[in-house]
Amino acid sequence: MAVLAAHDLRKFYGGEEVVAGVSFGIAPGECFGLLGPNGAGKTTTLRLCLGLTDPDGGSVELMQRPVPGEARPARARVGVVPQMDNLDPDFTVSEICSSTAVTSASPSAPFASAYPSCSSSRA
Repeated sequence: MAVLAAHDLRKFYGGEEVVAGVSFGIAPGECFGLLGPNGAGKTTTLRLCLGLTDPDGGSVELMQRPVPGEARPARARVGVVPQMDNLDPDFTVSEICSSTAVTSASPSAPFASAYPSCSSSRA
């Protein structure tokens, strides 16, 4: 059983195939890295696997849920570590904390309890 499974994944932009039949599976507990030169399709592949971009072909299952159809509940159970710092230099500390809370705190954990160091009295 794979935590993430991609089968013959394909994506085209402007008539150019940027993801060409990618297939792989990641087992529970396995650490996986996507490596390649700039423009190789790594980011697009990741976006396809997370349901952030619709594929033009192939299929993806994340946490035994079809992507993009059930991507949101599947994404709530995984973590992605970007290669670079994703902080926007134009945001204040409070705005960064709010943005992080919206994208990563569970619906049952309010912002203040999930990120106590970012409460409005301290920002």
